[in-house]
Amino acid sequence: MEARRRLGYDGNRVIHEYANKNLYRWRINARSLSYCL
Repeated sequence: MEARRRLGYDGNRVIHEYANKNLYRWRINARSLSYCL
């Protein structure tokens, strides 16, 4: 039970880190696009 909970927590953390990286990259792309405009 504890291992499953820990595994789910790690999975959520990895998903959050991945989403944050994509959000950061998207923000940079949006900023460069606004510079181009």
